[in-house]
Amino acid sequence: MGRIPCCEKENVKRGQWTPEEDNKLASYIAQHGTRNWRLIPKNAGLQRCGKSCRLRWTNYLRPDLKHGQFSETEEHIIVKFHSVLGNRWSLIAAQLPGRTDNDVKNYWNTKLKKKLSGMGIDPVTHKPSSHRMWGRGLGIMFALPFSYFLRKGYITLRLGVQLSGLFALGAGQGLIGWWMVKSGLEEPPSEYSQPRVSPYRLAAHLTSAFAIYCGLFWTALSVVMPEPPAESLAWVRGAAKVKKLALPVSLIVGITTISGAFVAGNDAGRAFNTFPKMGDTWIPDNIFEMKPLLRNFFENTATVQLDHRLLATTTLIAIGTMWWFTRKLDIHPAVKALIGSTVGMTAVQVTLGVLTLLSYVPVSLGSAHQAGALTLLTLMLLLNHTLRRPSPSLLKSLPQVAKSNFS
Repeated sequence: MGRIPCCEKENVKRGQWTPEEDNKLASYIAQHGTRNWRLIPKNAGLQRCGKSCRLRWTNYLRPDLKHGQFSETEEHIIVKFHSVLGNRWSLIAAQLPGRTDNDVKNYWNTKLKKKLSGMGIDPVTHKPSSHRMWGRGLGIMFALPFSYFLRKGYITLRLGVQLSGLFALGAGQGLIGWWMVKSGLEEPPSEYSQPRVSPYRLAAHLTSAFAIYCGLFWTALSVVMPEPPAESLAWVRGAAKVKKLALPVSLIVGITTISGAFVAGNDAGRAFNTFPKMGDTWIPDNIFEMKPLLRNFFENTATVQLDHRLLATTTLIAIGTMWWFTRKLDIHPAVKALIGSTVGMTAVQVTLGVLTLLSYVPVSLGSAHQAGALTLLTLMLLLNHTLRRPSPSLLKSLPQVAKSNFS
């Protein structure tokens, strides 16, 4: 049979140490040293096990222990050895005189991990984070061909101004991303709170990204399709009627998308994981508990989720209404196809949202839901671009009715 561990023997005290016990241990070690921890408790008059005495001395009572903030040099040492040793804290602490493995571990988890993430470095692999690298790569992929085509004279003045503005927005997006991440490096309000980026800054970052995407997509469509598909004046008049509905519907889609950023920023998707009710009620009781009232729509978990649910439902109804009132109009087949695609994508997006909520927001479904929002926004952009009014020269050449409609 094996020997019983000293800390599991009877009459061995556990729990918090008293000042009297600390004095006994410190006095004994000052006189006799730390040669045999198994014998120290008995010789020092302590009802503790040897392991408990060793940890107490090593982590709290040693005279060479350092207290207070870690220096910049110590931070560099921790990062350097963590990249080689991983989470082997005792080996890392051995490189820092006066620091314990608990000190190093706690400092890494509470400070350095967030600091590295804010610098765009993955704290696990110690390599630049993929998101930031993708952002830089996209900037290079945009700048190089833009410079080439500009030098060759393939880009008109108007297009050059548009592309330059979009490139500037892309550069600004990097600053917004840094500003957003910086908010996640601040100390949480309590030890029980998880560090989290500001929902306002997250929404700004997402809105900026979507705005850049919309600008790029619209510009590309204008280059590829300078004139909308129009084969008759009747189709042009029909497109004008559809456009009156498409513009406000697009606005609703955009607002709903931005509200999703506040759901993510407040982690609101992990609350009220039921549908159609929110828990046991249709409307939670605490939706207006914050003061001033406006804060609830951006920071209150219950209000933010309710707001997103209502906006998503409004989007579904609005797009369904647009299809209903335009289904019998004399319009281009491409416009009809886009309206039908938008209705189908909206149904898919709402289904994804409900499944994501009921599944407690797994990363796969959450990413699919975000991609669905971008797809729906893309379809609305394509629809609005297709509904543009033709140029005066094209209008003059159009017949009253499309040739395919002549009987």
